Amino acid sequence: MLNRIAASTGTFIPVSMLLLDMLEMKELNSPPTGGVGKAVDFCTVLKVNKSTLKTRAFQEACVSSVVEELAEHLAQWSYSVPFFELSFIPATRLRSFCKSTKIERFQKQMRKLIRQIEANSKFTNEKRMSITFLPNDPTAASFLEDEKKSGASPLLRYVATLRQIAQQRIDSLTESSVLVVKHSSVFRNKIPASDEDDDDAVNEKGASVFSSSWLPGGTPKAKPSKEEEKKKKRKAGTRKR
Repeated sequence: MLNRIAASTGTFIPVSMLLLDMLEMKELNSPPTGGVGKAVDFCTVLKVNKSTLKTRAFQEACVSSVVEELAEHLAQWSYSVPFFELSFIPATRLRSFCKSTKIERFQKQMRKLIRQIEANSKFTNEKRMSITFLPNDPTAASFLEDEKKSGASPLLRYVATLRQIAQQRIDSLTESSVLVVKHSSVFRNKIPASDEDDDDAVNEKGASVFSSSWLPGGTPKAKPSKEEEKKKKRKAGTRKR
């Protein structure tokens, strides 16, 4: 969301510090101990329990989110004169994470992002060597203007690849959710009518058991036996005589 606001307004928002703090979780420094777990979509999830933190699915989603959003953030300024200074601290912290984590696939993801940041820094620094204007000069806005129109920065090309991968992941999550709902509806339709009749019988039985006679002040009335009914009829006949 912050990346979109920054892109729409042309305002620099220090998103990198928020993203890099996610890599400080101790769970990302060692292999997961909570199993595979369910897929996590940070676009719809605000909070998870402690057991989810230890799953592989959550850890992969966390690292992938940092890589995608950080690359998106830096790509917005990949044609800026001070790109090297803007990316210096993020690149340093990414290298630190590569040293601290023992998970090889996370190291590969971060090293790939670091290489793209370094390539973009080289791209802008080579152009900086030939400029003569000061940073506060209005003509600085035209820096790498032609390259920006053609989308030539290494980091921007890398972001385009990340967007495709992220869209494929979102599509797979959506497809799995649809399949779960579909199978649930099929299961409900396959419930035999006899089971529903049994449920109705159980409900009727429960209604008769929990009758008003069980309420406070209520007295259950027992049905008279056949012998008692015969005695009552005899007494009634004797009185008539």
